[in-house]
Amino acid sequence: MTIQDLKDRHPGRVCVCRPHLRDDKSGRVVSWICLQTFASVEDAGYALERFEHQSGVEDAVLISTSGLIPIEGELAAKYYRVFRGTDQ
Repeated sequence: MTIQDLKDRHPGRVCVCRPHLRDDKSGRVVSWICLQTFASVEDAGYALERFEHQSGVEDAVLISTSGLIPIEGELAAKYYRVFRGTDQ
């Protein structure tokens, strides 16, 4: 799903997502796989930790589908590293 697809399908939520497809030239993510959705960044952050520790999923990030639910700090930085392909 693109970011717009996530916004359309999961409005007002925070999605825990993994990269699905990357642009061949830039290496940036163009499509995501949504693993789970949450109403808050805090709940999604706990789920992200579970995915990392229990399932070994290291490339999952949080994506907010609402401008009213900001993702900040290290969680935002991780998103940009994964999005750009520099967190591998």
